[in-house]
Amino acid sequence: MCLSFALFRLLCRRFAGYSLSESSHEKTWKLVRNGLLFKEGDNERAFRVIEVELSFLYDFFYTKYPAIFRGRMLIFKIIQLITVVIVFWFTVSTLQNYRSPNGYLNLITITGHSVDVLVTGIMMMAIIFVDIMQAFLLIFSDWSKVMWICKYVQKESWQNRKWIEKMIEIVCHGSWLKPWEGKLGQYSLLESFDHSPFKLIYDYIVTYCTSRPGIKENAHIELPVEVKKAVADSIRINERRLTNGVASLERNGVADQLSWACRLETQAHVFMVWHIATSLCEFKSSEQVNPQSLGENFVVATSLSKYCAYLAVFAPRFLPDHAYTTELIIDKVLGEAKDVLIGCKNRTSIYEKLMALDKDNTEETIIKRGAKLGHVMIEGIEDEELRWKVLADFWAELMLFVASSNDIQVHADYLARGGEFVTHLWALLTHAGILTQDSTEQDV
Repeated sequence: MCLSFALFRLLCRRFAGYSLSESSHEKTWKLVRNGLLFKEGDNERAFRVIEVELSFLYDFFYTKYPAIFRGRMLIFKIIQLITVVIVFWFTVSTLQNYRSPNGYLNLITITGHSVDVLVTGIMMMAIIFVDIMQAFLLIFSDWSKVMWICKYVQKESWQNRKWIEKMIEIVCHGSWLKPWEGKLGQYSLLESFDHSPFKLIYDYIVTYCTSRPGIKENAHIELPVEVKKAVADSIRINERRLTNGVASLERNGVADQLSWACRLETQAHVFMVWHIATSLCEFKSSEQVNPQSLGENFVVATSLSKYCAYLAVFAPRFLPDHAYTTELIIDKVLGEAKDVLIGCKNRTSIYEKLMALDKDNTEETIIKRGAKLGHVMIEGIEDEELRWKVLADFWAELMLFVASSNDIQVHADYLARGGEFVTHLWALLTHAGILTQDSTEQDV
């Protein structure tokens, strides 16, 4: 908890526009590599530290907690609650003997009290309920936990006092109203390209339930443990050099076959081509065996592929390219998919159509490049276990490449909506001294 608070204070400098001079120091990298991620079993702890850190950041931007826990504001808050309770008790005592004046509306209720007394009582109960709930959330907030822990360490008279330790244990035990739900957004282009949003007529205006045709958000999934492990392993292996997936292809010995798909016009092209290829591999594997038996690499590759596609469609500001460029490319690939896959209604027909598309001599579109990459993956890497390892390593590295952007404002904006997994990676990379994408990959 205290480590998260310290990291949060460091991260605030980046939002304030200050330079992080320690980012070039080796100790900064060791803080993450040899500290938070020293052992493979530390993955969960590392992401738990970052989650609490971003919870502090959310409170800093969007709640009053930082002001309340500064100086004597907390005492004033306690005095306010006590005052409200006293006023409530005094008002209840007064209302018991209250009678409406003559000539005033005096409707008698079942309990024998007039309407004005009943309404006043209800309003007072609502006010004290809100104040008590606010005090409850304040007591069990992360800020309160840090305050009590620090005071316990600083005051020797508190130490070894069972009742104080028990009180701190109760306060630190629960966590309420977490801003982030721990879920990944998902979008599959090949399964949503023909989606037509329903139309609603309201006040003679036609509105759409979704932004545009072909855009259908899949149900969010719980962030898999396998994804956190894969991303952490990628940080350990790649160290401070992050590429858009080329390094992972080199490690797996398939760079000669596949690296061309990492050197396209924009990074948005790279995301969509690899997303289409991963979807084709998923369709192929799902036909042959139960997807649950394909192991953790299958989970990592499919989850991150659909998450990157989700970011490209619903949150393009997170990606390296300009958001408008990404939107244009998404619209283009949706149009290509509708033209090519017309009449295809299931995974089997889509798979067969795209696998045959690679043999056509037509213009090389984004959808055709994805089909070509999928064909190379399926036909060129016959070992299915190796195929999914290649895809899992690629998407884990690409996810880190996306997260190492320097667009700070987008993380603050989306934090207000609960945050995204990419922001957790961004914060972790910041503390490792990785502030931007690899310069050689930016020029691709």
